[in-house]
Amino acid sequence: MPLYRYTARRANGVRKGEEVVAESPRALRDALRRSGWAPTSVRELPPSRETDDHNEQAFHSWGTHLKRQRRKAACAAFFDGIGTLLAIGMSLAEALVSVGENSNSRAMNQLCMRTADSVRQGDALSSAMHAAPDWFDTIDLSVIRSAERSGDLAQACAELADRHAMRDDLSNKLIASLSYPCVLVLLGLGVAGFLSTYTLPKIVGVLQDNQAAIPPSTSLLLSVSSTVTGYPILTVLGLSLCLLLTAYLAFSAKAEPLRWRLPILGTILKESALSRVATQIAWLVDSGVSLHEAIGLAAESSASPILRNALKHSRTQLADGVSITEAVRATGIFGGVFVRAVALGDESGEITSILHRLGDRYRRSAMRSLDRLTSVIEPAAIIVIAGLIGFVAYASIMPMLRVSETLY
Repeated sequence: MPLYRYTARRANGVRKGEEVVAESPRALRDALRRSGWAPTSVRELPPSRETDDHNEQAFHSWGTHLKRQRRKAACAAFFDGIGTLLAIGMSLAEALVSVGENSNSRAMNQLCMRTADSVRQGDALSSAMHAAPDWFDTIDLSVIRSAERSGDLAQACAELADRHAMRDDLSNKLIASLSYPCVLVLLGLGVAGFLSTYTLPKIVGVLQDNQAAIPPSTSLLLSVSSTVTGYPILTVLGLSLCLLLTAYLAFSAKAEPLRWRLPILGTILKESALSRVATQIAWLVDSGVSLHEAIGLAAESSASPILRNALKHSRTQLADGVSITEAVRATGIFGGVFVRAVALGDESGEITSILHRLGDRYRRSAMRSLDRLTSVIEPAAIIVIAGLIGFVAYASIMPMLRVSETLY
């Protein structure tokens, strides 16, 4: 059955608007009237995009996703240049050629020239973009298609430029915040390893030659270094297992519930994911994409397996005629604040405005948690490394003191 978007109001002035599946506009109006709502508008939405050509698999492959991640800045420059030139009255083909000629990237130049040739031959911009899956994702295509129908291509390109420029900026800031403590720990471990495996054995040898007792701290450190250097294969295997376990916990979809339960870091990951989803759905609907399709596109582009599955479930329920509020509540993933805000937006017919505010709220909260995590983890890393190097230095100095005692 077709999908319709309607707005309706009650006698007391309360309004609502949502998307539902119905047999016909008349059947939908009759159902609303029986529920006490007076329909003010009913519009059939175009079906969700279904593609069956050879490029569809490329749009969802992991390798293509990595290429698009590396080209975020280039995509932002692509859409920004086209949007600016279209706004001043330049034709689309001329804008594409100008962006390509002024680009220092050979790949960008080739992309612009191919796209310009397709546009000159009568293809739409969205069709030309679909031939470059390693540059553009399904959200880019849907927004451009909606803009081609509405005739506001310049504004859509400007918004896409902002999207690519700001995409994953919170994740990048999180990685940058954790990089310094990680580098500090690695350097400290390297210094401690060098002192314990190269310098300490020579000092202990001098101590043994003078028949002096070896301090307990030195014996402990020497045992650890002897184990590491005496069994290199086991050491390499142990380090490899640690790296594999760290990679599994950091990137595995099955480990995401565990990541979300981590103190502070779990809050950052969850709230940043919710912020991206809420903002993305609102932005897509504002661009002319139906709510039903916007939820599907947000699911495809979400890096969170939990949210991806929740959004797919919500989209299925929405297509079955369930309200957006009930569809979101049924997932059990979105918090009470999110569900109540969506319910308010559903009743007032201002769902996109509510989602924008929710996205901003979650983003600010994630930034505060990130600042708190940074203020905790950096001093903790310094204290740990200072303690480790201090212990190694103590274990190295004590034998020298024992040698001086035996000599004098």
